[in-house]
Amino acid sequence: MAKVGLLTFHGSHNFGSVMQAYATQRIIEKLGNTCEIINFRMASQKKHYALYGSVKDKRGFLRNLMLIKYHSQRKKRFNLYEDFIFHHLNVSKEFNSRIELEKLKDCYDVAISGSDQIWSEQIAEFLESEEDFTDIYFLSFISERTRKISYASSIGEASADSITAKLQYLKCYKAISTREERGAKILTELLQRNVPVVEDPTFLLSEEDWLDLIDNESKIKLPEKYIFLYSLQGIKMAKKWKDFLRKLGKRLELPILTVTPFFPVHDTGITAIIDAGPLDVLKLFANATYIFTDTFHGTAFSIHFRKTFWVYQSSDSKDARKQNILKKYHLQNQVINTLQVENFKTIEEIDYQPKEILLSERKAASLAYLKAALEQNEYKYL
Repeated sequence: MAKVGLLTFHGSHNFGSVMQAYATQRIIEKLGNTCEIINFRMASQKKHYALYGSVKDKRGFLRNLMLIKYHSQRKKRFNLYEDFIFHHLNVSKEFNSRIELEKLKDCYDVAISGSDQIWSEQIAEFLESEEDFTDIYFLSFISERTRKISYASSIGEASADSITAKLQYLKCYKAISTREERGAKILTELLQRNVPVVEDPTFLLSEEDWLDLIDNESKIKLPEKYIFLYSLQGIKMAKKWKDFLRKLGKRLELPILTVTPFFPVHDTGITAIIDAGPLDVLKLFANATYIFTDTFHGTAFSIHFRKTFWVYQSSDSKDARKQNILKKYHLQNQVINTLQVENFKTIEEIDYQPKEILLSERKAASLAYLKAALEQNEYKYL
């Protein structure tokens, strides 16, 4: 049994981030190890998920003014995310700087760079920071005496040049895997070693694992049937979703539920659940009749629960994350490039039966990689 330290995005008030952190921790524990999530939380991250943003101009002031109306719901949501982080994740004491993290350099048998876009420089928390923290997620503060590995670490849209600048850290890893083919190709070429593509850690837990989590915790009341929208886009995109889904919901005679904060709660046919915590969102995925999304984890959880879903992606999108997951499971036909009700005169349900073997094989291969990496064994990836 190894003492494992996991560094990932666990403190974001973002559904996908906290769920991938939970899944990675649980799988490491299921493999017979202890796992502690290194509780590194940047000031910029806390600022990004604060109830109210900083007021730098008139626009910021007006935004905060508009949010006051929803203070109680947003405060409840904030508390639900913090509650999940501290009650469902085994986190260390909080660290806020490199100097503090140095205290952990020899604390673990194995240190893991987790999933999510931890090796991307384009995420909001990094962009808002006054200091470059990106090297920390390459475990720069961990001693070379500690075995370093990565699981499904994503470089996002980071360039080969930006990753080259981190080679000194990557060369210290005993095993590296990534979540997308693009990342694997770049890392393989730079490191001259095999870098396999593995599944997002949320795929390593069973549907029963996720349902048990919902049954024990989520108190949200939902209609028997509904369309669920999970989107993280801005107001301009939200208006397109709103018009499209209102019409589609009317045609299918189904209510529209969303946790996207840009939808006014008074919109006819659309209900915005502003106070939904991570387990509420999980329940919304599990119980939905149909799902529309434009995010990676929205796509992943639609597949977890074997839902009929559609992924919006603009024709000029360069987001490889959703493309990879849809290609792997032969679900490219679920991509929509325009939000037109006319394209949904008939609903073709997804038949998951032909995909079950593939889902099972990829899960087994990813588990085999992680087990071997933790145990310092050689592995053969399918």
